Amino acid sequence: MQQVVDFAEPVAAGRIREVGRRTRRGLRNLIIGAASFVVLVVAASYVLMPGGEALAATVQPGSDPYATESGHGFRPDYHDCPVSHHGSHSHDTEVIYGTISGAKGVRVSGIAVQIDGVSRHPSHDSAEITVGKSGSYRAVIHLPTGQYHVKVVLVANGRRVQDTTSVRLVDGRAYDVSAVVRANRIFSILPVSSY
Repeated sequence: MQQVVDFAEPVAAGRIREVGRRTRRGLRNLIIGAASFVVLVVAASYVLMPGGEALAATVQPGSDPYATESGHGFRPDYHDCPVSHHGSHSHDTEVIYGTISGAKGVRVSGIAVQIDGVSRHPSHDSAEITVGKSGSYRAVIHLPTGQYHVKVVLVANGRRVQDTTSVRLVDGRAYDVSAVVRANRIFSILPVSSY
């Protein structure tokens, strides 16, 4: 008696395994392709996006430049700026001074320093110093002692930019509020491994 061997069953099982491997490879390739596409789109948008101007403002306790720099013929380089107050009329006095400028190639204008009280008191104390042009400035304000948000607002190369920080104002003290605007141009060479 001869034994009959059915080769159809192992061949069919091999074909099923092969189809499964092809499907897994195809799925893996699809995932890798999609991830590569996302990386390329993000990289292209990062490189091609236009830059803007970045403003960095600082607030530091200091001393009134008029009180510390004196002598015969002393002429400070600070221009006195007009101030508008809102809220309660305080007898406290603080000096705000500093330098606001643009880095090379950045035109700065329309500068204002806004000081807004953090408290939710109905009289919401605030002051706005109209600096106008870039350079050194000085102003005397009358706000009660407390926590305030200091916002520097200006126009740099035709675009409005601003930066905000916080400070605790105390009667009789001076504060250096300075800012620099830099051109924030983006140029980047991405490593090949990011693709």
